Amino acid sequence: MNRRVNTSIALFYSDYTDIQIPGSVGVDTDGDGISDTFAGVTTNAAEATVQGVEFEATALLGNDLLRAGDTLNTLVTVGYIDAEFDEFIAPVSNLATGETALEDVSDDRAFQNTPDWTAHVDLTYDFPVTLFDQAGAMVLIGGWSFRDDTNQFEVPSRFLDQEAYSLFDASLIWRPMSGRYEVGVYARNLSDQQYRTSGYQFVTPDGSASTLGLEGIANAFFGPPRTYTLTARINF
Repeated sequence: MNRRVNTSIALFYSDYTDIQIPGSVGVDTDGDGISDTFAGVTTNAAEATVQGVEFEATALLGNDLLRAGDTLNTLVTVGYIDAEFDEFIAPVSNLATGETALEDVSDDRAFQNTPDWTAHVDLTYDFPVTLFDQAGAMVLIGGWSFRDDTNQFEVPSRFLDQEAYSLFDASLIWRPMSGRYEVGVYARNLSDQQYRTSGYQFVTPDGSASTLGLEGIANAFFGPPRTYTLTARINF
């Protein structure tokens, strides 16, 4: 298409042995049967396989569409990751007998912060315009990002895990032909989407018991809400 479209694709496969998972557990320091602090732990999860594909494309969708000299471009990226534990040895307590034994719990574990699907699309409209008696270009950018269901930790949690969500952004940037300065207005998370980015959990996954203190703790941290910014840059 006369070099109007560029595409690239990457395939990857990783086979892990003795993969280690960092985490935290409640610790009873005074022997009263209640965890009063926490300590970092490292779990040897044994074996895991991570494989997937990444695709990226840029395209010139058109020029001289609404006025002479304008262009419309797009950027599209899509990623898929299949990440799973093939073996995950961990201590499992038998509630009936009170005994603890090492078992393979790989079917009940998930990769941290590794959504199956991610995607992003940008549309950029660039058109010539004169402002303050200076010839230049106005750039209008609209973006959409998608992130699939995400687990914060290897043990699924109804308190901290994030369901699939989308984010929408937009920006308007003015650049004079001299390149001496630029002014931009940016809008992020236009739909004001609430989404978790990280957190801490010291309760059992179903919330039935605390693993730190008496009341149980599950703190979630969220991404920025809808925000607007105005920037100006001068190149000396």
